[in-house]
Amino acid sequence: MYLFATFQFLVSFINVQIIINNTEMQNILIVDDRDQNLVALEKVLKRSDLNIIKARSGNDTLAMVLEHDFALVLLDVQMPDMDGYETAKLLRENRETSHIPIIFVTAINKEKRHIFKGYKSGAVDYLFKPIDEEILNSKVSVFLELNRQKKLIEDQATLMLEQAQFDALTKLPNRTLFTDRLNHALGESKRNNHKLAILFLDLDRFKNVNDTLGHDVGDLLLKEAAERLENCVRSSDTVARMGGDEFTIILTCDPTSRSCSIVAKKIINAIYQPFYLNGMECSVSASIGISMSPSDGNNVETLMKNADVAMYQAKSAGRNNYQFYSPSMNVKALERLTLESDLRNALERNDLILHYQPQIDINTRKIIGSEVLVRWNHISRGLVYPNDFIPFAEETGIITQIDYNVIRSACNQNNLWQKMGLPPLSMAVNISAKQFRQKNLVELISTFLNESGISSKCLVLELTESSIMENADIAVTMMKKLKEMHVNLAIDDFGIGYSSLNMLKYLPIDKLKIDRSFVQDVTCNASDAAIVTAIISMAHGLGLKVIAEGVETNEQFEFLRSLNCDVVQGFLFSKPVVADEFRELIVMD
Repeated sequence: MYLFATFQFLVSFINVQIIINNTEMQNILIVDDRDQNLVALEKVLKRSDLNIIKARSGNDTLAMVLEHDFALVLLDVQMPDMDGYETAKLLRENRETSHIPIIFVTAINKEKRHIFKGYKSGAVDYLFKPIDEEILNSKVSVFLELNRQKKLIEDQATLMLEQAQFDALTKLPNRTLFTDRLNHALGESKRNNHKLAILFLDLDRFKNVNDTLGHDVGDLLLKEAAERLENCVRSSDTVARMGGDEFTIILTCDPTSRSCSIVAKKIINAIYQPFYLNGMECSVSASIGISMSPSDGNNVETLMKNADVAMYQAKSAGRNNYQFYSPSMNVKALERLTLESDLRNALERNDLILHYQPQIDINTRKIIGSEVLVRWNHISRGLVYPNDFIPFAEETGIITQIDYNVIRSACNQNNLWQKMGLPPLSMAVNISAKQFRQKNLVELISTFLNESGISSKCLVLELTESSIMENADIAVTMMKKLKEMHVNLAIDDFGIGYSSLNMLKYLPIDKLKIDRSFVQDVTCNASDAAIVTAIISMAHGLGLKVIAEGVETNEQFEFLRSLNCDVVQGFLFSKPVVADEFRELIVMD
C-alpha cells in the first residue's frame, strides 16, 4: 500500500497526461529466467505503443541495454547467473545505461530489507508476484510517458543547440560554432606542428539579386551556394555562414599554398556556374581571401581579420578571384577605411562638386546641353577625379547617395541658369546600376524635378548597357515609368557592353552615346570607323539620336558630321568646367 500511494502521489505531482494510442513505439525490456513468467508479462503488457524485448539472465540484460534504447526494464530478482540486485547495480554504474528506470518484479516476500536493498541497487519501484495487471499497466504507462517527455525535452534542447550553433537558412555552422571549431583546430595544429588555412568568401554583387529578384530568390541562391561550397571541400573541413552572403571555410590536414589554391579555384568555378531558381537563371561570382596559420596569425581574431583583408583585395582586383594575405594588405585596408570615412564626410560637407561638359549640336555648333560630372574636392589631396573614387563608392554603396546629390544639384543648377536668362538646357546625368535598381528611383526623380521647378524634358539619365541587361525585364519596367514622366533616357558608352541589338527596339530610350574608345581612332582605324558608321545608321533607323563623346580633333568632328551624328562633346570644344565657367560659355556661344 505504501509503494502504491507513493506512486499515485508521483502521478498527481507531475500532472502526467497518459497517452496510449497514436504515439510512437517505445522499447521495454522484461527479464526473467522462466519462460512462463515472460509469456505472462508479455500478455499483460500487450499494447500498440510498446515493443517488448525479452531477456533470460542478468548477462543477457547487460548486453540488450547496449543494443536498444529502453524506456523501462522490468527485472526479476532471483536469477541463476546474476541476481537482479547485481544486474541493477551494474546498469546504474554504466554511464550509457544509468538513466534507464528499473522496476523489480519478484516473488520475494515484502520484507523491508529486500525492498531497501532493491532501491539501494538502483530500482525505482517494486512489483510483487502474482502481478496486479492494472497496477503494472498504470506504472508502465507513467514511465513510458516520462520517457516521451524526456525525449521531447532532449529534442527541444537539441533544437535550441542547433539554433544557437547552426545557420537557420543554410544549415551550415554559424559564426559561434565556426569560432569554436577554429579554436579547436588551432589547438590541434599547434600540438601537431601543422598548418591550417582560413578561406573568407563573399558572393560578388549578391545584393543585386535581392534588389532585383527579391529576398526569396536570394535565400534560395544562398542555400544552393552553401551546398556547392560543401561539395568543394572534404568532410573533415568546416564550411560556415558568417551572415549575409559571407562564408568561411577551415581547411585542416596541413594545407599548402598549392592545395589552398586548388580549393579556391574549385569554389570560384562552382559558384560561377548559373543558378536556376524559381524558373529564373541567376549568376554571381565569388571573391576569396586566404590566411594561413601560423604565418598569418595563430588566433581566431587575427586569422579572420587577415582573411577578410585578403578577400577585399580580391574584390579590388576585379572580383571572381582569390588572394592570399600579405602584410602589405593591411596598409591598403587602412587606406580603404580612410577613403570611405573621407568620402562619407565629403558628402556631409558638400565637398563633391559638379563640372559640366558642353554638348554641341553638330550642325549649328551651338551648346544645347551638358553632361554633368562629379569631382571630389578632397581636403588634403585636392581635386579627385571620378575614376579614383567612383568604383570604390559603388563597392561600398555610397554611390547611391552620390547619385542623389548629383541629380538634385544638377536640377537646381539648371533652374538657376534659367532664372539668369539662359535657355532651358538638357542635363545628362550618369546613374549607377545600384541606383537604377532602387525601387523608389522614380519617386525621387519626381521629387527632385518638383523641388527645382525645371521641366522633366531637361533631364537626361545616362544608363550603361550592363545596368540595363543585368535584368532586362525589371529595367524596361523602370525605364517606362521614367518615360511616362517625360524624362529622357540614353545608353552610355554604347558598343563596349553586351546588349543585344535586337533588344534595342524594345527599350524606351531616346539616345545612344558612342564610347570615346571608338571615336579616338575613327579617322585612322577602319574597324572603328565601320563600328561608328553602323551605330549611327542603326540608331537613326530606330529613331534615336546619337551623341559622340571624346571628340578632340577637327578630323573626328568632320567624320562624324559626314555621318549625320547629332551631338558631340569633347576637348575640341571644352573640358568639363564649373557652373560659372559653363554659363560664360553659353553667353559667348
